[in-house]
Amino acid sequence: MKPAALVAVFVLLGAAPAVADDAIDWIERSHDAVFDSAQVVTCQTPDGQVDGVFDVSGTGLGVQAGQGENQQVYGANGVFSSTESSQSIGVPTDEREAIGSAYSSIEVAGDRFDGRRTKAFNLFRDEVLRATVVFDFASGALLSMSTFNGDGSEYCAVETTSFRQPIGLLEQLAPVEAMTELERVDANPVLAPSNVAGFERLDTYRWREEGSASFYSDGLFSFTLVSAPTPFALSDSDASDVEFDTGSYRRLFEPGRSTYVWESEMGGMSVVGDLPLDLQEAVLAELAPAERPGLLTRLWRRLFR
Repeated sequence: MKPAALVAVFVLLGAAPAVADDAIDWIERSHDAVFDSAQVVTCQTPDGQVDGVFDVSGTGLGVQAGQGENQQVYGANGVFSSTESSQSIGVPTDEREAIGSAYSSIEVAGDRFDGRRTKAFNLFRDEVLRATVVFDFASGALLSMSTFNGDGSEYCAVETTSFRQPIGLLEQLAPVEAMTELERVDANPVLAPSNVAGFERLDTYRWREEGSASFYSDGLFSFTLVSAPTPFALSDSDASDVEFDTGSYRRLFEPGRSTYVWESEMGGMSVVGDLPLDLQEAVLAELAPAERPGLLTRLWRRLFR
């Protein structure tokens, strides 16, 4: 069983204030921007470079992104998918104010984009540079973003290659509705602790029949932790096996996203998120370790899967 594409993106804050003074204000404002663009996402991973080109549109109510027919909508009331192959979740509006932010920001010089004025910031967590973000000054749209590993090396870069604000775009890009109703459930604090490496658990939903999916964020990066009674499979040809202190994992890097699957004593586990490399390891170190369950447990799973 392969975990669905549970996507986590930064759509966590409310409406923008009248005057945008720091990076958080501009991130809020970017969620209300109306635009149509193409963006290239490039990530440097231990398994080599991964990249992709995405169509990204701001609807004034959220952001729609994808490749061809594979589109997802990131809206004010959550994250919804428009494809049957994935199930995406987000953070309800009434819980965003509890998130807080572990980040400080410093304004830096920003280059013009296609003649357009920009606003740029460096974002720091625990005095470590984690991201540089550049916004279109007029619309507030996010034009580029670079994220960094703890050693200062660049992990992922998002660059806008085309940008427009055509008349009537808002009506064309009305967000789709969720394909399925998501059922909230109580999180198992052993499988899904309330805090993992500085990331707060914000919500937990039922995943398929017997599993659960918990959404975590530190105010900028985020991930979804999925657990189920039976193991997950990650059979993509680009996936690889990796060994950490907590055991062996199957890993896949995609543009802007990493996926880890492993088997623990409590069942199958998966983490899908946009975290830099060192934060990926930090999160895995605080979750159920990867270890092969005993013989009786394996027989029970085969009988009842």
